[in-house]
Amino acid sequence: MICFGKPEVDGDGDSARTLKLIKHHMKYKPEEIIWVHYRCHQKIHDADSPLTQWIQYAEKEKKLFYKNKKQDDKTLGTIAKWKL
Repeated sequence: MICFGKPEVDGDGDSARTLKLIKHHMKYKPEEIIWVHYRCHQKIHDADSPLTQWIQYAEKEKKLFYKNKKQDDKTLGTIAKWKL
């Protein structure tokens, strides 16, 4: 979405693997995400020169989103872990 490049590949031949894309929130309310390369994500959030067109939220919205997400996770009930 940022560089319009193909997913990155690490290695050659049978040992090659496609590197995962990262979920980046453009907005939190309503939630809008894009999938980007790790390096593109670093460019978006660069401390010296962030790509602000890909950050369309205030820090307050981000904090509220994750605060509510944590509360929702707590109300899902008990998660059982089984040893196999």
